[in-house]
Formats: sequence, structure tokens, C-alpha cells
Amino acid sequence: MLVQEPDRRYALRVLLLDLALFVAAVGSWVALPVLDGWWKVLAGVVVGFQLGRAGITSWRRAAAYRAGWLRGRQQMIASMTEAHNRGMTVTDWLGSELARDYAVLGITPEDFQKMQRERED
Repeated sequence: MLVQEPDRRYALRVLLLDLALFVAAVGSWVALPVLDGWWKVLAGVVVGFQLGRAGITSWRRAAAYRAGWLRGRQQMIASMTEAHNRGMTVTDWLGSELARDYAVLGITPEDFQKMQRERED
């Protein structure tokens, strides 16, 4: 949401609302043992609301990740199949994909190998 929404004020309001809900839930959780009557019910509702909201958000993010991963995996398989139909071997296809990725990142395979050697030392 923060990446897709260019309005900084809207993003700030959402962040402040999330922070306020988090602080209210933590405060309610801490105060729950000493509260009584309706205040205890209200504190329980605040904590339950925040837990439910966090659970739903986690489920949505996990579903979006799985959908994106699956979409990328399907595109990779389609690309590999097309390359195979054109007569490329899997090794050639992987080499061309790697060269394209290096070009997008702005590094060369030699830079990558140098970085790996430095990490091993």
C-alpha cells in the first residue's frame, strides 16, 4: 500500500493509525489484569481487534507473496519452454538469463565472482 500510494499524507495517516492501534492494544493488554467491569471488556475487544487485524494482514501478505511467486515461476517455465522449442539448451538459457540479470543489476559476472572470492576469504 505504501509503495502504490503516492500521497505521503495518506501514508503518514495510515502509519499513525497503525501505531495508535498498536499502542492501545499493548496498553489494554498490560492493564487487563487490573481492570474490571466494562473496562475489561473494552480492553479485551481492543486486544482482540488488533490480533484479528494482524492475522488478516498476515494472511493477505502471504497470499500476495504466494501469488507473485507462482506467477514468476510460471513465467520462468514458459520462457524456458520457449527457449527449448527454439533449440536452446537449458545451460544456454540459464547463461542468457544470468547475463540479462547481471545487465539489469549493472554488474558483470567477473564482479560477482570477485565478490564471492572476497566473501570466502
